[in-house]
Amino acid sequence: MPDWTGSVVSAGILTFILNVLHTKYKAHNERKRQVTAIKKALKTELETLLKIYEPRKIKPEPPHDGVDIKVISLQSKYTTVFSENASKIGMLDENTIQSVVVAYTRLSALMDTLRVYSRRWEDKIANQRHGDNKCQDIYDKDVLSCHMISYIEQEITVNAINDAIERLGR
Repeated sequence: MPDWTGSVVSAGILTFILNVLHTKYKAHNERKRQVTAIKKALKTELETLLKIYEPRKIKPEPPHDGVDIKVISLQSKYTTVFSENASKIGMLDENTIQSVVVAYTRLSALMDTLRVYSRRWEDKIANQRHGDNKCQDIYDKDVLSCHMISYIEQEITVNAINDAIERLGR
């Protein structure tokens, strides 16, 4: 009677190895799929935010009244994809993680800056309505200073977002 023990053991070991390799292959593909999905979602969100913001961008020279500023003083939460996937950002490569986090942090800072800028315009307009001309120069300087800070922050933020979009597209 032939001894099949060695063949059965070899077949068992081979089956075990193939199962391990298959499981690793499936896990690798699933992770790759998740990374691709996260990158696409973040890229789409950032591109959409730029499209929304583009017509509202602050010009290098300050406007004559605060109406334009109120339009860009965003109050809503526009970063849902980032917020909902923050725990998965670590799946991306180090440079992409850094670029994405910088873009979203700068975006939050820009929104805060624009809210302050809008408030300065509101203060200036309220002062004008009250006819208090002796403080008008102070309000003008305050608005001009906020404008310069907002414009610089905007340009840095747009560059950071474009960098993140580029890295997410790779």
